[in-house]
Amino acid sequence: MAKDMISFSAVEKPGFRQLMQQLQPKYQVPSRTYFKQKIIPAIYNDVEATVKGILGTADKLSFTTDMWTSINMEPYMSITVHFIDQDWKLKSINLGTIPFNDDHTGVNMAEEIKVTLQKWNLNLDDVISGTTDNASNNSTMFTALQKQQLSCFGHNLDLAVNEGLKIDTVSRAVRLVRVAVDTFTRSWKKSRDLNIKQKELNFPEHKLIHDVATRWGSTANMIHRFLEQQQPVNSVLFTDRKHWHVMPDTAIIRCLEQTDNVLFPLSKLTDTFSGDQYVTVSALVPVLEYLSGTLLKIKEGDDSSLEINLKKTILKSIQKRYESEKIKLFLSICTYLDPWFKSSYVSDEMVVKVKDHLLSILDEEIQVQEIIDVEEKMNEESDKVGLSNSNSNVCGSHTSILLQIEKKKKNSEDRID
Repeated sequence: MAKDMISFSAVEKPGFRQLMQQLQPKYQVPSRTYFKQKIIPAIYNDVEATVKGILGTADKLSFTTDMWTSINMEPYMSITVHFIDQDWKLKSINLGTIPFNDDHTGVNMAEEIKVTLQKWNLNLDDVISGTTDNASNNSTMFTALQKQQLSCFGHNLDLAVNEGLKIDTVSRAVRLVRVAVDTFTRSWKKSRDLNIKQKELNFPEHKLIHDVATRWGSTANMIHRFLEQQQPVNSVLFTDRKHWHVMPDTAIIRCLEQTDNVLFPLSKLTDTFSGDQYVTVSALVPVLEYLSGTLLKIKEGDDSSLEINLKKTILKSIQKRYESEKIKLFLSICTYLDPWFKSSYVSDEMVVKVKDHLLSILDEEIQVQEIIDVEEKMNEESDKVGLSNSNSNVCGSHTSILLQIEKKKKNSEDRID
C-alpha cells in the first residue's frame, strides 16, 4: 500500500483476496481498518525515525518549496530539503506535502516552514537559502524567515521565453501551428493519413506535439516537430479543401524556422537545471555567461531582425532576474567554491568581493569556536579548583585565554595573508 500508494480498501477487493487465498489458503487477510490503524502507522514511524537519523547528519541545508492545487481544488505546500551528508553525498528529502487551507500569505507560509523544520528536528539557523518561483508571497516568506531567496532558473527561463513568444509575428505563427496540430490530434483519420504520408515520403514516423501553455519547452518542441514534419503535414492538408486555411504560408514557415533557431538550443538548459541529484547553483553564473556570449549572442549579418528581437527580449528578461548585487555575490561565491569553475567565470572585481566575504565568514567561525574553547577550558579549570576559590582562578585563566585567542587570531590572519 505504502509503496504503490493504493487505498486501504484494496485488501478487501475480490481479486486481492483470491490471490492471497491461492498463495496461502490459511492466511487471514486483515481488514483495511487494521492496516489503517496499525500497519501503516508503524511503517510511517519506522520511516520517520530513519529519516530523522539521516537529517541529523545535515550540518547546513537549503530548501525548495511550492504551493499547488490538486485536481480536487485542495491547496498544498510541498517542502523539500537538500544537504550534503557526512560522506559528501547530496541528499534531497521531501519533508511533507501539507494541506494548506490558510490564506497563502508569505507570513503564513513562513510559519509552516518553521513548523515543518521543527517537526523534523531541524534548526532554522542551519538553513542557508531556499529556491522558489517569483511569486510575491515567496519574497514575503523569505523576509519573514530572514533567509536568502534564490529564484528558480527554470521558472525564470520560462518567463523570459514567454516574453519572446509574445512578439506579434511569433505569436501569430504559434497560434496557426496549434490549429494545424489540433487538426491531426482531434481526428484519427488525419493522424492515419499523416502516418501513411510519412511512410510514402520516407519521413520519421513521429506524432505531432501539442504544447502546454505553462511550459515553453513544449511550445519549442511543437514548433520543432512541426517543421520536421512540414512536408507530410502539408501533403495531407492539401487533399482536404476545408483545411487549406491551416496550411502555413512561406512567411509563417520562415518565422517558425527563425523562432526554432533561437528556442530549440535553449530547451536543453531546462533539463540540465531540473536535476536533483547534482548541484546546479554553482553552474548558474557560467550558464548566464553562456547565454549572453553564445546561445543568445547577436550574430551580425547572420541573424534576422526577428531572431535579434527574440534574443534581446529573452536575454533582457532573464538578466533582470539576477541583477541584484546580493544575488550576484551569492551566485559568484557558489561558482568560486566549485572546483570545476573556481574563478574562471567570476570577474576580478567580484573575486575580491567573494574573498572578502569568505574571510569574514571564516573569521566569525573562528571567533565562535574560540568562545566555545574558552568556555570549555573555564569549565575544566573550575572543576579542578573547586567552587570555593574558582572565581579568582577563572579570572586569571580568563585573561590568559584571551591572550591566547588574540595570538590564534593573529596566526590565522597571517596564514590567510
